[in-house]
Amino acid sequence: MLKPPIVIDTRGGLLVFASQSAAERELAVEDVRAGAYPVAYDIEGRLLRIEVQTRERRILGVFRDVRESVRIVAYEHIATHDRALHDLLARFIGPVPAIMPPSQKAGR
Repeated sequence: MLKPPIVIDTRGGLLVFASQSAAERELAVEDVRAGAYPVAYDIEGRLLRIEVQTRERRILGVFRDVRESVRIVAYEHIATHDRALHDLLARFIGPVPAIMPPSQKAGR
């Protein structure tokens, strides 16, 4: 069972979703296919896999209806990537460097 929030690395960015269903709704099938999301974790550090699910059905036995959606599944049952999740979050959440007012910069 995945424990939200869902944290997704976007090759230079970070996406955080409050739930698995929210993440599945917002991620684009084309982006998943293109490899835009190299790694994802739940809050415990469980490695997740983001995949495209294809559903096909026949309407009246003649018409073919194909729908694709994004699906997020646990890649492991026991969370073993907590350190990797910590490192990913640390790249984006950290102390903000102090900004010196222009009047102090002139006196240097």
